[in-house]
Amino acid sequence: MAVALRICFLLATSAPLAWAQNTAPPALAPDAKPALDVATIKPSQPDEERRVYVEGTHLSTRATTLVDLMTFAYSVHALQITGGPAWIRTDRYDVLMQPNPGGRPSTAQMRSIMQGLLADRFQLRLHHASKELEVYSIVPSKRGAHLAPTTAEEVAANTATSASGPGTMVAKNASVA
Repeated sequence: MAVALRICFLLATSAPLAWAQNTAPPALAPDAKPALDVATIKPSQPDEERRVYVEGTHLSTRATTLVDLMTFAYSVHALQITGGPAWIRTDRYDVLMQPNPGGRPSTAQMRSIMQGLLADRFQLRLHHASKELEVYSIVPSKRGAHLAPTTAEEVAANTATSASGPGTMVAKNASVA
């Protein structure tokens, strides 16, 4: 399943308009084990743009391959995924995943829920192995790093964005890890 992957994560929020009261659900306890409540997986339209976003408590994707979903669920790069049929890199799906009620899951909790969804709906089975791969290092420019801390409002709203292009990567409220 080795494949180069570019996915733009557009993580949106359910934060209401500026004059309305923020009604974002409270975060789940870090040790909570949320389960999948409802999920739909449908084939994407051929010309649909690929995106992934979190809104409140649910995760939604458009035009994502199984490899895209696996990179999120297991926090790996697409080049770390090897084997499998060719369709896991080409067939695109729209996914809506809603965890059981109780609060807003963390990214780690969303990954765990996605792992269960992939095992259930795609009968995904994994084999962990070590493999040497080329790596790149993100280093500050000659002018130094231009990183700004995330605001408390951004953290509370569970909002993050990330985009990249040739020689450029921009992220807001996102981990560099």
